[in-house]
Amino acid sequence: MPRRSVAVPPDDLPARQCAVAAALWRYTDAPLFKGTYVRGCVPDLEEPRVTVVLWGGPGARAGFNLFLSLPLNIGGSPVSPGQVVAGLGRLARATHLFPMSPHRFAGRVLIEARSLLVDLPAPPPPTGAATVRPEAPRGFYFVRPGQLRTY
Repeated sequence: MPRRSVAVPPDDLPARQCAVAAALWRYTDAPLFKGTYVRGCVPDLEEPRVTVVLWGGPGARAGFNLFLSLPLNIGGSPVSPGQVVAGLGRLARATHLFPMSPHRFAGRVLIEARSLLVDLPAPPPPTGAATVRPEAPRGFYFVRPGQLRTY
């Protein structure tokens, strides 16, 4: 039986994953930090988490891809899209050691990057109803440059 966090109602999970994907989309063309771009934000269909794929960008001498598994709940509290972006930004400021995740994507073992999201300030309370366009994808992944897969 799939594990499901009680903090995210099943009907809310697609909207939360869609909001994270929308927040990360801008970093497919502009660096998230120093030469590192977002290649994908893939939703987990069973659990409140996403797989974020980072890459070295078009100017990288040696290509790299980093496959990170990020939960959308920590300690029973939801993680906001802004917290995901801020957490990923922590990668640029320090050396991190991560355990491997039991999750896989595209045949690769993922890095469990929960620690990037711990101790981030809580997001401000919403000022209005956040809306996600019904046609907005729940996630995306560039299989190769110019070849986009949406979820």
